[in-house]
Amino acid sequence: MGGTLFGFRGRVSRLDYWIIGSAYTVTSIVGYIAFAQTAGSFNWGDIASASHDIGFVLRFLTFCFVMMMLRFSLEARRFQDRGVTGYWYFGYLVPFLNVYLLLANSLMPGTKGANRYDL
Repeated sequence: MGGTLFGFRGRVSRLDYWIIGSAYTVTSIVGYIAFAQTAGSFNWGDIASASHDIGFVLRFLTFCFVMMMLRFSLEARRFQDRGVTGYWYFGYLVPFLNVYLLLANSLMPGTKGANRYDL
């Protein structure tokens, strides 16, 4: 399963995109809340003071990196299912284009049959 979640090859259907994306969102929210609670509260001063604990910072950065890679993998494979390169993920950095790309990945069907991104 780890290869599927973190892999950048292959395709992801719309249904899988929604299921995995929803699980990703819930996991992110729960994780960030857990880190905020570990820091002491949701007050910025408490969170800033927790940043002096190198173990906390490393755990938090590791969590952020893992979540980022999961999302990048999911989006790249969804682009590939639609027949375009996964590098379109960087289009999310462009205002207004990011809205189009999110809607396209969420709503547009993938290519019928095999495409160049099939394994």
